[in-house]
Amino acid sequence: MARADGPGARRGADGDAPAGPGPRAGLALVLLGSAALRVALVLRGGQYYWPDEDRYRISQQLFSALRAGEWSSAALGLSQSPDHLGFKLLGLLPAALEQALGSDPRIPALFFGASSVLALWLAWRIALAAGAGGREALLAALLLALSSSFLYYSRHLLPYDAGMALGLLALWAALGRPSGLRCALCGLAAAAAFLTYNGYWTLAGLALLVRALEPWEGPAELARRAGAAALGATLPVLALAAAAAGGDLIGAFQRFSGTIHQGEFDEGWSLPFAYLWHAEGALLAILGAGVVGALWPQRGVPLARRARLWLLAAAGIYAALAFTSVVLERFVVYGRLARQIVPFLCLLAAHGLERLRRSGRIGSRLAQLACALAIAAAAMNFRQPLAQEFPRDFAREARRVGAAEGGPWALLYAEHLYPEARAALLPPHEVVLRAPHPLQYLPYQYEGYTPAQRESLREVDISMRLVRRLDAAGQ
Repeated sequence: MARADGPGARRGADGDAPAGPGPRAGLALVLLGSAALRVALVLRGGQYYWPDEDRYRISQQLFSALRAGEWSSAALGLSQSPDHLGFKLLGLLPAALEQALGSDPRIPALFFGASSVLALWLAWRIALAAGAGGREALLAALLLALSSSFLYYSRHLLPYDAGMALGLLALWAALGRPSGLRCALCGLAAAAAFLTYNGYWTLAGLALLVRALEPWEGPAELARRAGAAALGATLPVLALAAAAAGGDLIGAFQRFSGTIHQGEFDEGWSLPFAYLWHAEGALLAILGAGVVGALWPQRGVPLARRARLWLLAAAGIYAALAFTSVVLERFVVYGRLARQIVPFLCLLAAHGLERLRRSGRIGSRLAQLACALAIAAAAMNFRQPLAQEFPRDFAREARRVGAAEGGPWALLYAEHLYPEARAALLPPHEVVLRAPHPLQYLPYQYEGYTPAQRESLREVDISMRLVRRLDAAGQ
């Protein structure tokens, strides 16, 4: 049976209808504003900056093979590249659009970027399913929309946003009434999340665990839910195995899992904190204050069930990341993995701010101030991603300017820098054109770089430059 503060609750703790017209209108504004930000980000470029974005080219090749009726070639391609298979299959849709509309990397970027907007809607639905009221659910979606870590990946052709949306879909299904269909949907979405981005096994596993245990109704019910979820989870796995018939899909996947070692295992416990601070800045402090408000004891008022759930989810994901990195030395922790914690910080902070709002007039004013500060912090955080220029676009402009300026000239740091940066030794010169390198946006430095490599990126001026020599040969 659903509890008033647990999955399936029909009304929030604040007594308002969980999806009234006011919160719904607010949610629509949040989603529209977030979508507009992502469109602006995509139009600024940045596609194919990361080497991993070349995985989308496999989607293009698969679509071309399927269109030509070369089924065996498509199956072989799937079996030989097992990493993030769901992403490659999802990429068939934008690949088809590119075939119809013309090749343009912004098409798949807009497609995959829309997943992060879907994640905001799912945060709203998850809060409601856990018993939050409409205002608290709206605040959770707003805080997640203000998160930089849920924005800047949207311009890139990467599986992180799609995997996150599917993981949150699995959690939403896990929090609904425990019918066989909901359990199967949870398993299906969890498996799809893992297959889309393998690094989100923690989020997928969390959803399955919540579905099995919440609410606890005895071993027999646990077995029933687990069986239905397992049935749902096997469907995408069997579909992929059938699609890649004849290939060593399992063996290839096992070989890929042993290659995730860029960076250092030892900093698995600290990297999430460093990454989130550089990605969110003051917003992280505001979220932290909201978390404290959610957990602050009140005489005669027990801690809300959903608050315990969000706290355990955030702590569990962090512990899993740290343990598999520091102790097992199996997976290095990256920023894209640490961002799994952010939705639960937002859900927990939203609960804390709603408690504060309902505590009285002063509390209401303080909650409003916290929201205003969160919006201001996000505006500051969003400025750099929205203004970023990437090497491909900078090099194109530099060639145009260099041709007009004349004289011997050179391009500096107009490329993806890995593993470290070295200071350029140049004769006397003048800078004709300059732009910050993408890696000067610090969250990017937590994607496979060691502490020593990050230090080199920060010590050297790696701004992209077009320079003209001023020595005798260059005058």
